[in-house]
Amino acid sequence: MRVMALEFNTPMLIDVLSELSAKHGWDIVYCVSEGAEITVKERFPSAIYQDTVDARYCRPPAVYKDLRLTSNDQPISDALAKFELLALKQMYRQELLDSFLLNERVLLFNRLVAYWSTVFDTLKPDVLLNPNPPHVCYDYIAHYLARMRGIRTIMFEWATSTGKLAVMENFGDGVPSIIEKYRELRANPPAEPVKLSGKMEEYWRSLQGTYDTAKPFWFTMNQSIGKTTRESTPRGVFMNRCRAILGDLLHHPSGLLHVPRQIMQAAQIAWAPPTVAGHYRGNYYKANEIPAALAHKVMRNRYRYTLTIRDYYDSLAKAPDLSVPYIYVPLHAQPERSTNPAGGVFDDQDVMIGLLSSVLPDGWRIYVKEHPSQFFPFFTENGRWKTTYDSMLAHPNVSFVPRDTPSFDLTDRAQTVASVSGTACWEAVARGKPSLMFGEGWYKGCEGVHDIRSVADCRKALDRIIAGERPSREGVRLFLHAIDQVCIEAYLNDEDVGISKLTQQENANLLASTIVAFYRSGAHPKFAPSGMSVGQTRF
Repeated sequence: MRVMALEFNTPMLIDVLSELSAKHGWDIVYCVSEGAEITVKERFPSAIYQDTVDARYCRPPAVYKDLRLTSNDQPISDALAKFELLALKQMYRQELLDSFLLNERVLLFNRLVAYWSTVFDTLKPDVLLNPNPPHVCYDYIAHYLARMRGIRTIMFEWATSTGKLAVMENFGDGVPSIIEKYRELRANPPAEPVKLSGKMEEYWRSLQGTYDTAKPFWFTMNQSIGKTTRESTPRGVFMNRCRAILGDLLHHPSGLLHVPRQIMQAAQIAWAPPTVAGHYRGNYYKANEIPAALAHKVMRNRYRYTLTIRDYYDSLAKAPDLSVPYIYVPLHAQPERSTNPAGGVFDDQDVMIGLLSSVLPDGWRIYVKEHPSQFFPFFTENGRWKTTYDSMLAHPNVSFVPRDTPSFDLTDRAQTVASVSGTACWEAVARGKPSLMFGEGWYKGCEGVHDIRSVADCRKALDRIIAGERPSREGVRLFLHAIDQVCIEAYLNDEDVGISKLTQQENANLLASTIVAFYRSGAHPKFAPSGMSVGQTRF
């Protein structure tokens, strides 16, 4: 079994490959990872290793430096046409200082298509592994090129924020195993009320309370990062360290002699080049390649621009009138995979809001709230512009609400909640409100979640909502029961370690055995969208 693994960026994921090799005889022939070249070469001497940033910039590994690339052609271009725009927009993650022009993005796209086409035809792998759905451009392109060649693709998807993972072959039509199990349970519902696992029951209770109790762990983590980022300008870093020095001095006055040296160190740390990587004026920089002056310029620009956009949104937001019927639209943080590729055309959330506005019943409003993480500076300066907000407000009956408006207050008073694939839609159905999902999420197929692809879909859903249709408590709990039955409890990255009780080796063993079992089980053709073959998405 010849295996290619993309974005295996943690030691634990390299352990998964070791398990596949040692216990199951799978041959690792190509691995894209971050900072793991020595480990990969030690464990898989014959494997080709590529750094993840090099992969994103289409810098081939040394062994393929002189590889003669297959040319992109019209048939391949036609097959990838509907994915090309999303791939070009994924390149916003590589943008530094608004210099990544369209013609340069198209050049990179075509080069990536040619490179991965050649690699697949050269290595002839049996399976392509991704930890989760691909969304950093190169892996997104590689995924579809692999499927065009009949190469099996395997990845995981998170279901809830409780550490549940579902294995699947493709993305673009929910999580097939969850949908299938849910259909089985609904066809033969249990005689007694649904009993959830302990962790899932605790999760369900949190969704019934205030937003503070339901807040996902990753959001709390982002809040912490955001606070640090706001203080990440050189002046902020310097002042924070000076405060720490003075605080220590109050408790240990004898350290006064060391204060001058400590202040000098604080200044050096404050002005050290930040970890910035990306495209600037025709060059692709890794964090250790970028000139220090440019790195500082990028960070200052990100910080200032983010504050400017935040203040502009705040100037447009007004307290909502919750006594009128309305649709609540919580925006996604961008750029992120929850909208690209999960949203297709609705990656531009203005398209979603415009569609809603076009079918909005008389007397209704659309209340839009910005995502709290949007103003945590990392890539977000490439996710919002003033024109983004101006365009949204140009639609009739649309208004912005202040960012501190409690999310559950807006949810509970709304007629429905609309989102591309956000957690807010799931929280709505868990609280008894119907939702409109415009993209792909793990909760697709759950009672109360309306799958919206067209104007007609939206009209039908609103008609049913106006008629009084609401998700039932037991129907939603049954969906969680389906997750309990078909998902494993594991983690994919270091940030998620705390939500699982498994050791790193136990986790790697579980992921590896799940991958092998899924490969042996075959595909799930029954979930191919109408008129499309297995492996195609609806985007």
